[in-house]
Amino acid sequence: MLIIGTIISAILAIAFFALKHLRIKILPVLLFSILTAFTSGVLFGLQGNENNNRGFLANVIPGLESVQNSLGIISKDVSDIKETTSAIKEDTQSIKTTTQSIDNKMDVMIDKVGKQGGIIVDPQTPEENYHNARVYEINGDYGNARRSYLQYFKSEGHKLDPHLRFQAFLKIEEGLEGAKEIYEDMFSNSKEVIDRYAIILLMNKYEKIAALESFTKEYPDFAPAWYELGIMYFKNMMQYKDRSKSVFEKSIEFYNSGKMSKYYIDKSELVEVGMIIEDFERVKDYFG
Repeated sequence: MLIIGTIISAILAIAFFALKHLRIKILPVLLFSILTAFTSGVLFGLQGNENNNRGFLANVIPGLESVQNSLGIISKDVSDIKETTSAIKEDTQSIKTTTQSIDNKMDVMIDKVGKQGGIIVDPQTPEENYHNARVYEINGDYGNARRSYLQYFKSEGHKLDPHLRFQAFLKIEEGLEGAKEIYEDMFSNSKEVIDRYAIILLMNKYEKIAALESFTKEYPDFAPAWYELGIMYFKNMMQYKDRSKSVFEKSIEFYNSGKMSKYYIDKSELVEVGMIIEDFERVKDYFG
C-alpha cells in the first residue's frame, strides 16, 4: 500500500510539472496522494518490527527506552510502597489491639490494688495477705498489719520471710518474750517443719545453737537451718571452731544449688543471704 501510494504520487508530480494547463486540476489529487502516502508511512512505522517491544518512540528517540524502564521501576516501587503501607496499617491495628488489652489488664490491677497506698482490696491468696501486711506495717498501720499477718498464717505452705518479718514486728510490738509466747501459741502444734524452725529462731543464743544442731540432724535437707547454724557459729567462731567448717560448706552448697530460694516469697531477701554466704566462703578454710 505504501509503495503504490508512492508511485501514484510520483506520477502525479511529473504530470503537474509537465502539463501546465492541467496543474489546477491535478493539484488537489496530488496533495491527496502525498497525504495518503505519508499517512501510510506513519502507520507502517508505528507497527514496527513484531519482535521489537520497545515501541515506536523508543526506536526513534535515543534514550527514551531507559526512561520507559525507569518509569516501569517507579511503578513497581509505588506498588511495593502501597503493599508496605497496607502491612504497616495492619501492624498498627495489631499494636492498638495489644495496647488496649494491656490497658484493660492494668485497669483490673488498679481496681484490685485500689487507691489505698498499694493495699490489695479483698486479698484472696496468702501472698496478697503478706503484701498487705508489709504495706500496712510500712505505713504505720500496725493493727491492720497484724491482722494481715495472722490471715497469712491461716493458710498452709508457709514461707520463711513472712516468719522473719512477723517476728521482727512482734519484737517491736510485744518484746522478745511476748513474741515467743505468741509463736508458742500459734505454732507449737503446727505440722509444718518451717513453723517449728521459726520457733527456734526466737530462742536465746546457746538454746538456739543446741536446737539448730538437733534440727539439722532431724531435717538434714532443710537449708535455712544450716544457714542459721552457720551464722551462730560465725558469731562465736572461736568457741565452735571444730564444727564450723562443715556447717559453712553445707550452707554454701545449699545456696549455690538454689535450694535456699524455695523458702522465700520475696527473692530479694536472698541478696543478704548471699552476702553472708560469701563470708562463709572466706573463713571456712581457717577451720579444721
